[in-house]
Amino acid sequence: MKNTRIRLFPRIRKRRGTLESEGQKGQRYCPNCHYPLPHYGEFCSNCGQRFTDGRVPLKYLLQDFLENVLNVDSKFFRTTWALIIPGKLTNEFFKGHHKRYATPGRLFFVATVVHFAVLGFLINDQIATGLGQMIEDGKRKSYVQPMLDSLQAARKDILTEFGEEPDVARAFDSLFLKVGGTSRDSQKVDYFTFADSWWPSSAEVWFSTQELYSKSPAELADAKGITGKMDRLVFQQVVKVTTHTDNFGQYALGQLVWMVILMMPALALILKLLYIRRKRYFVEHLVFSFHYHAFSFWIVSIMLLIMTWTNSWDNEAIAGIVPTFVVFGILIYLFIAMRRVYKQGFFKTFVKYNILNFAYIMIFSLFLALTLAVSALMF
Repeated sequence: MKNTRIRLFPRIRKRRGTLESEGQKGQRYCPNCHYPLPHYGEFCSNCGQRFTDGRVPLKYLLQDFLENVLNVDSKFFRTTWALIIPGKLTNEFFKGHHKRYATPGRLFFVATVVHFAVLGFLINDQIATGLGQMIEDGKRKSYVQPMLDSLQAARKDILTEFGEEPDVARAFDSLFLKVGGTSRDSQKVDYFTFADSWWPSSAEVWFSTQELYSKSPAELADAKGITGKMDRLVFQQVVKVTTHTDNFGQYALGQLVWMVILMMPALALILKLLYIRRKRYFVEHLVFSFHYHAFSFWIVSIMLLIMTWTNSWDNEAIAGIVPTFVVFGILIYLFIAMRRVYKQGFFKTFVKYNILNFAYIMIFSLFLALTLAVSALMF
């Protein structure tokens, strides 16, 4: 035994010396996990990191940005091409081809965010300009009203002194028109009240324009004797929306992203009921909804950008034909995708297609109303 140990030591020393000499000759190690690397190849077989000496060229930095942040690689283009063909991406997913395509949830979420970003970019100015002008008109009337009241009081005194002189009366009429009119404007505020029962009922109160824009929502609630906690909350939020409609429009537009995301399970449930005899899992219908909406959002976003950049909205014929053509194209896409994914005949698919569209309108209206209501309460 002792002789065996004596014979092994030289071999160990020799092997260690060989490794050290190989390391001195240029043995590579991964800078991330220190795993030995062969003399060929660019990536570590253990952790997958690219071999580098610490100096990263600009092209690698740009490539990593496109792949990791924007996910713009061969998978992205392969997914986009498959998405254009109705039903192909869904069928590919359930054949088990997951790695070669982007995941349904990520694809849908990115398309939704981009779509509403485009909408916000294109119509925020119109919302801010149109609704903002309406708010400014209301504020102007509220500031002008005290002046009109003073002029009305001075008019009575002056006409009494000058004995209803026509020139004096015409001068006052002209002055009133230039300032903003002779009548006191009033505005109605509609809100829901829980005072009579647990179920909300509609109520309305009237305010002068001056009062509506010069007092706080709490002061207006006190002025009308609104005391219930829930009634005051609803009333004050309605007043905020009424007096800041431009800001509320932009805020509500931002919440529509979450509305669409929450709609997906409801639509998947409708598909589950329509194809209940097919014994498909709920997630299969959810993936179909993700793919269909991702396609719709990309197409509509591209149309909106092209129409805006080419100033086609100014042409009434193009502004009417192109959106109609795109909508019909999306509806035809849905029908073909349903036939290819669920593999039923033309008549059955057509009936379920119409039921799905009707249910879609109902679900969209319900979720839109809830989104606007929740946005108004949180505004």
